Amino acid sequence: MSPPRESHDFSRWEEVKEYVVRHIVDAAEADLADRRVFVVDDAVWVELQTMLDRPVTQRPRLEKLLNTPLGL
Repeated sequence: MSPPRESHDFSRWEEVKEYVVRHIVDAAEADLADRRVFVVDDAVWVELQTMLDRPVTQRPRLEKLLNTPLGL
């Protein structure tokens, strides 16, 4: 006997995805709203500079996500 198949309401999935993204953005804005200076030690600063100096990596799925209107 096979397990019952689940049906997926993909329109509902889009609502959930939009909800999650909206709340992640809201939380990040709240966390960073009053931060103007980020203090790090020399090792962390060098690591950050190294990451920023790397060549750009194309990430098509991320680009698509960031360019998709959320309808907020």
